[in-house]
Order: sequence, then C-alpha cells, then structure tokens
Amino acid sequence: MRRASSSLVPVGFFLAILSLSSCATQPSPTAQRHHFDIDFAAIGGRTSEINHWVDLNGDCSVAGLYSVQIVAPPAHGQAQVTKGQFFPRYGRLDARAACATIRRDGLALRYTPSPGYAGADHLAISVISPRGGYWTTDVHILVTPVAEPGSAAPQSHS
Repeated sequence: MRRASSSLVPVGFFLAILSLSSCATQPSPTAQRHHFDIDFAAIGGRTSEINHWVDLNGDCSVAGLYSVQIVAPPAHGQAQVTKGQFFPRYGRLDARAACATIRRDGLALRYTPSPGYAGADHLAISVISPRGGYWTTDVHILVTPVAEPGSAAPQSHS
C-alpha cells in the first residue's frame, strides 16, 4: 500500500523529519526510522526535481546539509543528488516559514528518464537530516511521453 501520491510537485510529508540533535551524517542511534512510498509523475525528455531539502535554524541560518543517498538507482533513467540554493518549505505555523523568501543551501533529488522512454520506473533513497533524523523512501515514477511538435496528442483508450 502506498501512503501518498504526487504529480510534478513533491509531496508535503516528504519534507524534513527533524529531531533536536546537532549536525549529523549518520542517523542518531535513538532516531526513529521511517519509510515512505511516493508516486511521482515525470515527463519524457525532461529533468524533474523530485524533492529538495533545506534545514534552517530559528534565525534562518542553515542548520546543515542533509545526507541523501541513492540506494537503488532507476532502471530507465538517471537520478542525481545535487547541491544548490533552494527556497525552504515550512508550514505557516512554523516560525521558520518567514525564512521562505530567500534561497538557502540545500540538496535536490532530480530524475531524468532515458531518451525515448515512457512507462514505470523506480528509485530508492535514504535520507539523514542535519539533526539526526533518518528515513528511506521508495519513489515510484511514471514517465509520460511528450508529443512531438505538430503531431497529434496521444489518444487515451478506455
């Protein structure tokens, strides 16, 4: 059973699961481990961001970088974890929501389907937050082909 689904926008629960320890590259020995399954829609021939991670302190400074490892690469494309500047995403009741107007250091997970590929793909990641939280995620990807310019849109057969 899958717990959540997504289109081209990352799912909300996929955001940071945070505890109160200091910067970590290994999960805290007491960290509760979680597992998520998400669905993700990608468009053939295009790179899509599945998610990005930014962790901030209450004063909007970066708390540290996540550790994101691809533990099972996709069979029909490429996945990459890249450093960059991203807008943080916090719920409006979180004091750090005020920090969301400035890009901060973080990591992104991106997926690019193989040329001409359309269909199902899958990848798995493990994530460790700067505060020691740990989780794994299976990403179930559906790659939709892009119609060539000037061609008819694909027909749906029901």
